[in-house]
Amino acid sequence: MTDTIITNDGTTEIITEASVINVVPAGGGSNESAPCGEIISGHLAVVMIAGLLYMANPTNPAHAGKVVGMAAQSGSQIGAVIEYVSLGDLGAFGTVLTQDDFYFVGLGGAPSTTQKAPGAVWWQYLGFAKDSATMHVDPGPAVTF
Repeated sequence: MTDTIITNDGTTEIITEASVINVVPAGGGSNESAPCGEIISGHLAVVMIAGLLYMANPTNPAHAGKVVGMAAQSGSQIGAVIEYVSLGDLGAFGTVLTQDDFYFVGLGGAPSTTQKAPGAVWWQYLGFAKDSATMHVDPGPAVTF
């Protein structure tokens, strides 16, 4: 990856290959890239706010309806450009998924089989487990309450 200069809030940062870590393979579908607004771990639901990705937080009303998919990479610094899956398969989960179960946005953006996370002000369907290591990502609309 070529170094990229990103201007963020009046500062200039140089993003290098070392700032994007834990690349995980994504399957067919719609993969997109965007800069991180915070440090993000792979396999978490992400929201897009002002062109930046953040871990989805169902206890934050500002995140309702802004989930764009799941991080396919981890970004180790603010401004790192990472790939996320907005529609399609995201693999390399290990053996943490239960085949055919539906997954929703959990606390910290973690996929959860519980529809409503504790303290949540909204919930959103993320996708389903094709097997123990692959999620088919297909976010539904957010439901607020």
